[in-house]
Amino acid sequence: MENLYKCMHDDCFTCPYPDCISNTEPVKHKPGRKKLSPEERASRKKEQHRQWYERNRERILEANKEKYYRRKQENKG
Repeated sequence: MENLYKCMHDDCFTCPYPDCISNTEPVKHKPGRKKLSPEERASRKKEQHRQWYERNRERILEANKEKYYRRKQENKG
C-alpha cells in the first residue's frame, strides 16, 4: 500500500505547513553505512544470536532445567 500521507510540496524549505509530514518520514538507510546483501545480513544476525546465547547461556540452561523438572513433577503427580 502506498503512503497515504504524501506531501504535495516538492520543496520542503518553502513548505507553508510547520508540521509537514515529510519531516517525519523514516530514514530507510543511514548515510555512511553500506547496504548488506541478504547473505551478509543472515550471517550477521546468526553471529549476533550466537554472541547473545554465549552471554546468557547459564541463565538459559538453568531455566530449561527448572522447566524440565517442573514438567516431570507434574506428570508424576
